Amino acid sequence: MMLCLRVTPPSLRPPQIQYGANKGKAYTEEEDRFILCMVHKLGYGNWDDLKAEIRKSWRFRFDWFFKSRTPQEL
Repeated sequence: MMLCLRVTPPSLRPPQIQYGANKGKAYTEEEDRFILCMVHKLGYGNWDDLKAEIRKSWRFRFDWFFKSRTPQEL
């Protein structure tokens, strides 16, 4: 009998970010994931476009802390 294990290659695994004691004080895991995906889509350095995407996203419509960050803070 042969046992097959499904192993996800490292390139397809979600990023593992160690938050430590500061978890929840800056950005949540969902916000980090959104920022990473949008930076990949928009390109590194397009912070004004990233801010516009955050403001348009329905996911963060009530998250005033996240929506109020300046492009430099992102």
